[in-house]
Amino acid sequence: MTTEMGRSPCSWPHVTLGWLVLIHCFAGAVALAAADEKFHPSPINITFHMKTMFTLLWKWSPSDIIQNTSCDPVKYYSEVYTRESSKEKKLISSKYLYREMGVEMFGKTELNNAIFLNVRSESKCLINNVTLFIKSQWTNTSVLLISGPIRLVGTTDTLNQDAQSVTEDPETLEGVPDQTAVTGFSCIWYNKEHMVCTWHPGDHSPPNTNYTLLYWLKGESSGFEGTFPKPTQFEQLLTSGKPCLEYMYKDAVPLGCRFTGQQAPKDNSEFQMVITDESKHIRPFISYVNVNRILKLSPPQILNVSRFLSQNIYVSWNASEAVKIHCLKFEIEVNESTWKEPPRLQTESGNLSKNITGFLPQAEYAIRVRVSQTKFCESENIWSEWSEARSVPAEVEEVDGTVYITLLLLIPIIIAAATIILLIYLKRLKILVFPPIPDPGKIFKNRFGDPNDFQQFIKYGKVNVSSKPPKEEICTVILVESPI
Repeated sequence: MTTEMGRSPCSWPHVTLGWLVLIHCFAGAVALAAADEKFHPSPINITFHMKTMFTLLWKWSPSDIIQNTSCDPVKYYSEVYTRESSKEKKLISSKYLYREMGVEMFGKTELNNAIFLNVRSESKCLINNVTLFIKSQWTNTSVLLISGPIRLVGTTDTLNQDAQSVTEDPETLEGVPDQTAVTGFSCIWYNKEHMVCTWHPGDHSPPNTNYTLLYWLKGESSGFEGTFPKPTQFEQLLTSGKPCLEYMYKDAVPLGCRFTGQQAPKDNSEFQMVITDESKHIRPFISYVNVNRILKLSPPQILNVSRFLSQNIYVSWNASEAVKIHCLKFEIEVNESTWKEPPRLQTESGNLSKNITGFLPQAEYAIRVRVSQTKFCESENIWSEWSEARSVPAEVEEVDGTVYITLLLLIPIIIAAATIILLIYLKRLKILVFPPIPDPGKIFKNRFGDPNDFQQFIKYGKVNVSSKPPKEEICTVILVESPI
């Protein structure tokens, strides 16, 4: 026990010293690496190439300085973003010296603004016999696909995109184009039959501008190259686009395009569109269109509406066959006929019928349905128009048939009995309702006698007794028997 305790103090300094040397060397390497990270050369010779109208491509080279050191680049980090998506930078890592990105990754209007690229390298370095991975500083650059004036952040000053000072500091570049470009651009693919794209004139666009829509279908290729900090001119590609064949006019100004016939989109078609003018007085507007995301289906048709269990309503409908049923969602609106209740909305996915509960039996309702694609099928949640409303009448309580039979038998009997009773008591009722009017002549005769006898007495002084029949007296005869 004492021996081991005596050995330990002798062996501990050697072990501790070795670890201290190792930790010291590692800490020195880390400190040197941290110091070198600030001065570690970043990628150079960044070029921008538009591979097709649907693909953006950045290329770069490793620094010449790093090639003369003990560091070997092993990975590159790059992030692409716009001011609209700055909080959701699209960061990836790769061993390749380029970054490729499809236009579908951008929003509807982001291609019209400045697009920023940040890139840096990660190198494997041998420092003090320790292998470390060191990242360089970010290299920042930006590009505008459309040439023209842009605005700096927080100011009203505008600079041309070709200016050197603009691209040297992309963090101060807002990349907002002037207000001659069209606004409110949108496209709708109606039930996979035809597509309509519309737009509004820019706030500062010249009056009576003759707008032109050019488009490209995915698969067609054309490109150009440019070297930063001078952005590439996008207009070099416009000559390769197909023009719209069926414009929609308002006040003699083309403000829409209809794609029908051979120009009508097919399933999964992807368009790149540019709206410009022949005189080049407005800033071109770019928009990527995936027809599956802008599909607007025909409204459903209600097939059956019925009540069951008094307070429940069953409704069924059909839907367009252009989309599979599992990609569809439906919205059912129920309105109470007196509008005392707010409309009720019910949703249903993947089914063509719905049982809705909680209705008043004595109320009448109107039901209509609309349809949209679900978000799982690359839809932008574009609802169809509402279907024609179908009414649900109020429920009438059913009465037992025996009640009707009993009433039919009792009513004639009651009427007959009432008629008989009325006839019996009609005379008495008449007397009670209309009492007889007294005759004054009878009243005078009963009190003073016959007025004819009084007149005869006045005229002849006597009364003709014979004119009045004598009153017979009736005597009572009593038979008395005498005793023998």
